[in-house]
Amino acid sequence: MIIHRPEIVYLENEVRLQTRVETRAPNSGLPETLWFSYPRQYAGELSTRGDSPLAALILVAMALGEDITCHAEVSPRLLYQLAEYQRTFHHWWPNLLHMVEVHADIVTPSPTPSPQAGYAAAFSGGVDSLFTIQQTVTPSLKNPQWPLKYGLFLQGSADIPLAYTHKFEQLTQRYARVAQEINLELIPVRTNLMEFAARRIAINTFQEAPLIGAALGLSPILTGLLIPAGKLYERYQYSAASAITVHILGTEAFESISHGAAFIRFEKTRSISNWRLAQENLRVCLGWNHESDYNCSHCSKCLRTRTDLHVLGKLAEFSTFKSPYTFKDVLLWGRWMEVGFGWEKDLFNYARKQRKAMLPAILLGMLIGYPRYWLRKYLPIWIKQPIFRLTAEKDPHGMFAKSSEKPEGSNQ
Repeated sequence: MIIHRPEIVYLENEVRLQTRVETRAPNSGLPETLWFSYPRQYAGELSTRGDSPLAALILVAMALGEDITCHAEVSPRLLYQLAEYQRTFHHWWPNLLHMVEVHADIVTPSPTPSPQAGYAAAFSGGVDSLFTIQQTVTPSLKNPQWPLKYGLFLQGSADIPLAYTHKFEQLTQRYARVAQEINLELIPVRTNLMEFAARRIAINTFQEAPLIGAALGLSPILTGLLIPAGKLYERYQYSAASAITVHILGTEAFESISHGAAFIRFEKTRSISNWRLAQENLRVCLGWNHESDYNCSHCSKCLRTRTDLHVLGKLAEFSTFKSPYTFKDVLLWGRWMEVGFGWEKDLFNYARKQRKAMLPAILLGMLIGYPRYWLRKYLPIWIKQPIFRLTAEKDPHGMFAKSSEKPEGSNQ
């Protein structure tokens, strides 16, 4: 894989950091360029070094089994630590992600950021994101305030597919108001990086690369990025933005920090359940084509979160979710249950101690979800396939492989 020097391209309302990428894989279907698009006012703050595309594409090169040559300046710290980054992912997925060599034409330390530089936090509006924001902007004796200056909202990551531009615009307007209320500057970014990874790398494994790549593109004004951890430390191998690996991707002037891996998701939900900004803005939805910027309330993530809030007695206070929670919702929660991560067990343990009246509904959902999980795991594939079609949502890889130039709802 050859990574060329990034170029700055001016569009109508955006400025794009665009990098030509060559691969040896025949008919790979990969895009010819990797790009990150920022609002035009950040044109003077972009970095044309190779740090951003290199950090973004290292797992893609490992999936292809191709050595990398980068024709742009690369941080010696990043270059050195990419070896350890590779070793970690290769240890977890030896048959899918292979060790590759990385070469750079120019190895030079990252320049000192501008006086206006500061830390950013990934800002998606979800439970993990809002928990991190809450913990860092509301200081206490146990939790000192982190010097956050920016919120980074990304389209084209595993959160919002690139095709859904209207959804992204709606949420950008909403989150800009939220960020302003807590004295942060929201930076919306779009990227086509997921088109390189789709059907090659597991979605949950590829969540830190788009965020860090986008942040390194703004390294003149970003000294670091806080990335909300999607899983606990003990579940790191299947983690969204793993606390084990996030910190490795840094330079002399930029650090990546994982936040929240010590907290189960239910604890995070409970923590933000009394926070007005969360009650008015929490978004976890997989229904990307849902017309409003609210949640659809029926996909697996919506049902999981609504169930948590219902057991906490807080659902009615969250304006972005449908309320009340009905018997039908219990059945649907069981149908979409994501067994294996412990979320339903955490809910059960809380109800057993605090809300015993909720136990029958939780047990009913588990009675539906567990057999479905076992059937899908152990039955012959010719039986599992129709079960999967009936009890699974849209293939996320298909959504991310969809051309970013196609309009929403296009099947072309």
